[in-house]
Amino acid sequence: FQEAIDEIDQLLAEHGSRDTLISLRQQITREWEEEKRFEAIRCIGSQARDLMNQNRQEEAAELLGQAIGELGMDPELSGLLRLTEGALADQGRTRFCRQAIALASELETDSKRALEILAEALGKYPNDAELLDAAGRVRQKVVERQRQEEIARECSLIERKINDGDSAQALEMI
Repeated sequence: FQEAIDEIDQLLAEHGSRDTLISLRQQITREWEEEKRFEAIRCIGSQARDLMNQNRQEEAAELLGQAIGELGMDPELSGLLRLTEGALADQGRTRFCRQAIALASELETDSKRALEILAEALGKYPNDAELLDAAGRVRQKVVERQRQEEIARECSLIERKINDGDSAQALEMI
């Protein structure tokens, strides 16, 4: 492109301002600019895909946003930006859910509060399998703890009956 423009500039210098030469120069300049834009878009798209493959979506989104601002809207760049933003949203959801699960796990002795935290997270992401599994585990622990407490109460009651000399009733309770 640059060689063609230089040739036309030389012809213009030698032969003066000819409309066809000027028009040809403008056309070649436009095509060259478009080619540079296309190459920049291809290069930025490749860089953005590399960043995404390296799990660096924030950097990819920043690169794409900046490129769209400088080069104008392009279907490839805008498609990659939407894809990147979707991946960022997924990462945010995963991070939020894992934080809720970790907090609920820290509250092992306070099952009620753990369930509240998980219920709040499920309110935001109701179909998240990890949250559903964690809530199910906490509920199962609550059921097991209640069953153990019931057994302990019954054993205590049986022991009292035996200590009170009421062996017959203690046997019936077993």
